[in-house]
Amino acid sequence: MRGFACAAGRRLPSSVRPLVSEAPRIEVLGVYRLNIAEEWFNRTFIYAYGDGSDEEDVEYRRLRKYFRELLSNVAVVEVLVHNRNDSYSADGFTQREPFPPSEFRQAAYLERYLTADGNEHAEMLGPFKSDPPDGDLRVVFFIHEWNIGAPLETCYGPAPCPAPTAMPSRLEGLIEYEPVD
Repeated sequence: MRGFACAAGRRLPSSVRPLVSEAPRIEVLGVYRLNIAEEWFNRTFIYAYGDGSDEEDVEYRRLRKYFRELLSNVAVVEVLVHNRNDSYSADGFTQREPFPPSEFRQAAYLERYLTADGNEHAEMLGPFKSDPPDGDLRVVFFIHEWNIGAPLETCYGPAPCPAPTAMPSRLEGLIEYEPVD
């Protein structure tokens, strides 16, 4: 009789298949550029650096240029976590810097859990919930100094990333960039 071996050395009939769960993995659904409209930029800049009333004009312009460059290298990354296990951690989403020391990594920032279709926040998780319930997860987050062509490092190993594209409008109301302190 052909079949699969089981614990007691008996064989299961070939019509019975053992339950084999797939290994956990991360699928990068998209890498998006920030939509940096001038009004949004001004509001966010003032939040981070003030209105310039206490700065010299040259320094204020330098800060604005620096902030615009910083934002141009921020990516919004959307991933699907398949077959999640206890090793999952949003802290595991990183990307190695392309220059030495290569141990330095940029990490996920302002993670948000979304519904399976990616159109709403996952209510049961809240914006900063660190221990989501079992099952697949859809997560979106920011990461600074995005290195185009480099994989996303994850708790399950590296995941290839597509080239950055414009952020879908469905995400604009679900995730909002806040400057790093």
